[in-house]
Amino acid sequence: MEILLVYLCLFSLNCILTIYLFRELKLEEKVIFISSVSNSELGSYYNSADIFAAPIKQGGVSIPMLEAMACGLPLIISAREDNEIEDIDDAVLFTKNNPDDFKKAILKLINEPRLQE
Repeated sequence: MEILLVYLCLFSLNCILTIYLFRELKLEEKVIFISSVSNSELGSYYNSADIFAAPIKQGGVSIPMLEAMACGLPLIISAREDNEIEDIDDAVLFTKNNPDDFKKAILKLINEPRLQE
C-alpha cells in the first residue's frame, strides 16, 4: 500500500474530524492513523510518508516536526493565532487550524509536487 500520510492522532475531536475528512476525500486507504509508535519504529514511519501534518493550537516547533523535517518531509502545520510565523517557513506550509483548510493544504501538496521538494 502506498502511504500518502502518517498521522499521529490521540483520538481527540480534531482527530475524529481529520479521519472523517480523509474518508470524505476517499484517501482513507492512503493514510495511517497511529496513536503511538516506539522509538525504534519512528524512522520507518517518517520515511514511508510523503507529508507531515500537525494541527496544533500552540506555537513552537515540536520534536516531531523536527524529526519530519530531518527525514525530508514537507510539513503542514497550523498558523499561530497571533500570525507570528517562526523562521521555518521555507520548509512548512502554514494553514488555518480547521479541517477545510487542512484539506486545501493537503490537496495543494498532492497537486503541486514541486512543493514537496
